[in-house]
Amino acid sequence: MLSFKVFSFPVVVYPVFFLGAFLLGPGFGLGWQMLVWVAVVFVSILIHELGHAVVGKLLGGEPEIHLQMLGGVTYPRLRRRPGPLQQFVLSVAGPLAGIGLGAAAWALGRAMPPDPESPSAMAMEFIRFCSFVWAGFNLLPILPLDGGQMMLAIIEGVRRKPSEILASWVSAAIALAAALVVFAHYGIREPFLLGWFVLFAFQNFS
Repeated sequence: MLSFKVFSFPVVVYPVFFLGAFLLGPGFGLGWQMLVWVAVVFVSILIHELGHAVVGKLLGGEPEIHLQMLGGVTYPRLRRRPGPLQQFVLSVAGPLAGIGLGAAAWALGRAMPPDPESPSAMAMEFIRFCSFVWAGFNLLPILPLDGGQMMLAIIEGVRRKPSEILASWVSAAIALAAALVVFAHYGIREPFLLGWFVLFAFQNFS
């Protein structure tokens, strides 16, 4: 287990994080391409979680970041449960941070184009993919994704009472529909994507 701090935020990296990054990069072999991919996944997810952590700190918490299998979690450690608006901002901050990283990589690539065959060019491509595609995936209104947390915040803001059960039913329905769409278009050629949606549907249903 690796522990360090970024600014004032404790970060804990579990060994399975790197295994998850490796599993997400099929086709890169065991050479430098895989090393670049794992490094980009690490940086991209850390930046995403730092977005959550910064907002958590502004809300009076003591955030802690954990990088785990296939992703990361930021524990804001707030003194009290955030209101709907605070929860919405806390949830959207991660994807926005990721999009900001992707935009910076795109701008840097335009300003100083790297050699197309170089590791830096591959890193820029990976960063754009991780930033934009993963941010879009994370914004889907499915718990426990950030988009699901944002949906829960909106529902609770409208109903003015805790609504986890309702949000879980909505999340289960959307995840199941997404799994059916993925299966109809790709069959079992996208096992990770299909598996994610099936897992989300099961988690929310249960």
